[in-house]
Amino acid sequence: MGVVLAYAIALLCTTIFVAQKGDRVAKLSIAGIWVGFCSAELASRLIVSDQVFLLTITSIETVSFIYKIGMVYLSNRRWPIIVAGLHFNIVCSHISFIISPSFLTKALYAASTIWAVPVLLIITLGIYMDSKWDNSTSKGRV
Repeated sequence: MGVVLAYAIALLCTTIFVAQKGDRVAKLSIAGIWVGFCSAELASRLIVSDQVFLLTITSIETVSFIYKIGMVYLSNRRWPIIVAGLHFNIVCSHISFIISPSFLTKALYAASTIWAVPVLLIITLGIYMDSKWDNSTSKGRV
């Protein structure tokens, strides 16, 4: 529960920053992350069977990955592709859990979510650098 709360706080802080500084793609990206986070949390609380849980989480992560690929195509920035690449690692880890004949689903799920933290960092740094770049180029045009 502590990890979930810490991640929720980090996600909330990132959301506040995105709301202030982010463009349309950043806002859509963070909204997609919230949907994935809430869906995964709901699944982790409601689903008891490890196999059903793993398939559900893999489905949620795959849809989230496809959404992030969409954000790459909507943006002319670099950070969305890095975010999608990190999320690709999550999807691959879940697929490996399904293929593996023995696994501890909840423990492996927790280990695979480690990629979620760098995603928030990349979004924040990407938007910060974009904002800095946009401000410096707009001053040169005056």
